[in-house]
Amino acid sequence: MSDEEDEFAGEVDKSTHGEAGESSPRAGDFTAEVVFDKRLTFEEASRCLNMLGKDETGMRYAYLKITATERKLTDVSVVLSFKHVLFVEVGDNLLTFDSLQVLAEMPYLIMLNAEGNRINSAAFERMSYLQVLKLSRNLVLDTKDVDQPALEHLGLNHNQIYLSQFESDRLEQLKQLELRGNFLTDLSGSYPASLEALYLAENRIKELTLSSADFRRLAVLHLRENYVRKLDGLGRADLPSLRYLNLRKNKITKFRQFRKLARLPKLETLIVLGNPFYGEEEKPGEDDEELGDEEEKEDIARQRRDHASHRVED
Repeated sequence: MSDEEDEFAGEVDKSTHGEAGESSPRAGDFTAEVVFDKRLTFEEASRCLNMLGKDETGMRYAYLKITATERKLTDVSVVLSFKHVLFVEVGDNLLTFDSLQVLAEMPYLIMLNAEGNRINSAAFERMSYLQVLKLSRNLVLDTKDVDQPALEHLGLNHNQIYLSQFESDRLEQLKQLELRGNFLTDLSGSYPASLEALYLAENRIKELTLSSADFRRLAVLHLRENYVRKLDGLGRADLPSLRYLNLRKNKITKFRQFRKLARLPKLETLIVLGNPFYGEEEKPGEDDEELGDEEEKEDIARQRRDHASHRVED
């Protein structure tokens, strides 16, 4: 399959890891840097306004977006003065959870992008209209208290997350979840039942046994650059809507692993480039120690019986 097929549903993988397991720069890498308080002033914020459009009432025109990135800011509370703003971009600054929490008071905020800061939690107070929250390249450790009822897109790439812990009743509208470049080792944990796209590239995932989470709506599963060798878990999982599966640059060595995907009724796109396939010709019993499921053991036993019967006939 072509590289173009690897970029699905508008998702473009701008990887900074290279091969699986390589480290990439994270927000925590500059913790030794001396941080000086720097507030965004009203005058500066005014110059950061853009995107002219109708306000929340639909009756007047106003600037709807503030873009204040790469300014080494530690305080952006002045943004509250611009009550018509719907979109806030404050990426690549020095903001912490507390300094960003104040923006929860904005009455109509739809999108908040705070990538590349020093934020250690995504558990902000509820924002009634927030649909997009981007916190990639921060210091987020866990996800259990994320509570945004209108949120549809959550970006937590390149943080320090070891386990997915989301509650469906707190994220009833979440459709796209991005957890690339974290420290996940499997698919255990909990996920919102509303998920349609799950991006888990550049983690440490070895096992694909899905948790008890409801994945009936999941259409996109992106597992590029992990350590997956076997597909037993996906073969047993209830994934009736899965259309796109990316397994590029994993550790799959046997083509017969893909037989297990026959139980995915709607699968249309499968990306497997970069796996270390040994080839189609495999000697009976050559990988007994690596086999972990009954189906493959029976397959090997059948090959041995056939091989033995041929020798007797000869």
